[in-house]
Amino acid sequence: MFQWIAGRTRCFSGKHERSEKHIERAAESDRFVSKCRFCGVPMKRRAKRDWVVISRAQYRDERSTV
Repeated sequence: MFQWIAGRTRCFSGKHERSEKHIERAAESDRFVSKCRFCGVPMKRRAKRDWVVISRAQYRDERSTV
């Protein structure tokens, strides 16, 4: 429980953590999308181990190419 509270606190400061179980790969592409582990904000892989927050509309567009 403490880890969840600490994670949510990081989310409020803009430091989201990618969820392993929500990673999806676009078909025939090196694009990956996921969600924040604690708050569910959509994220996109920019480079290896480098994830950025994206809008929900961008997340739907990325997933529609899956």
